[in-house]
Amino acid sequence: MRTILTITLNPALDLYAEVGAIVPNEKLRIHELTLAAGGGGVNVARVVAELGGAALAVVTVGGLAGQELLAALTGRALPVVPVAIDGETRRNLTIRALGDGEEYRFIGPGPALDDHEWHEVLHAVAAVQPAPDVVVLSGSTPPGVEERFVRDLADIALARQAKLVIDTSGPTLEAATYVEPALLKPNVRELSGLTGTGLADDRSDDERIAAGAAALLARGVGAVAVSLGERGAYAVDRHGSALRVTPPPGPVLTTAGAGDSMVAGMALAMTHDLPFSEVARWGVAAGTATTIRPGGALLERRGFELVLEQLAVEHLGSPAPGE
Repeated sequence: MRTILTITLNPALDLYAEVGAIVPNEKLRIHELTLAAGGGGVNVARVVAELGGAALAVVTVGGLAGQELLAALTGRALPVVPVAIDGETRRNLTIRALGDGEEYRFIGPGPALDDHEWHEVLHAVAAVQPAPDVVVLSGSTPPGVEERFVRDLADIALARQAKLVIDTSGPTLEAATYVEPALLKPNVRELSGLTGTGLADDRSDDERIAAGAAALLARGVGAVAVSLGERGAYAVDRHGSALRVTPPPGPVLTTAGAGDSMVAGMALAMTHDLPFSEVARWGVAAGTATTIRPGGALLERRGFELVLEQLAVEHLGSPAPGE
């Protein structure tokens, strides 16, 4: 079975709570409380495993929270390569108010990594045997990680003949657009920042979204999947495929982990050598299947399969990169 290796530089212990309503200066009684290992690459690995794929998670861990995170992953029988750091693994908190259905997400800052620590992550990726078929860098980049991390990672993936998938933010995302990854997954706001196309939100003009994605292809990115929230995704690759994938209407119980699930679906489809249209479909199906799960949980395989059957796919004309 082909393997997906995920990298999480800034993992988290994710605490999810449900309360009746958010009321200031009152004691709020929790109705439901769950704790799970999270962070971009961790979530990707969990979803890949749930969908029947083989995943290996390279994760930085530090302090008591780091040990709890490792214990949570071990309980899921998910193979992990831990990289010890001096700082304390962060904690995140998501609260859902049952009265109005609103979700409040509090994201911990995470510890800084020194040069030795992030180089140890690269060494771990280079040492994994057998070589992975897909390498996924997903999640936020903690302070101290230099932009050359992503360039060195791209060199390792190339040397190991692995496809590189990147879903991150900030300067690391900017650097990623110039290392020729196989797939990049920005949201609309990130796409706007990368290309200066003036995109505002998930309902921005489709033509400008297409132009921004084409600009990234011109930099050498193999394929771009722009997540559009409830509208699904716009996806385009260097071979001229361009499509809109729209999920079926339905309730959105949470957005936590949906983007990571989308990356997992696409990465898994890539290991099956599926056409790009299927890669995009698997991504949107996985992301959507997570949004309909209660309690901050990630998708279930049956939910993914049901959503996959109901997706609407529109094949579009694609400008050549740089046009």
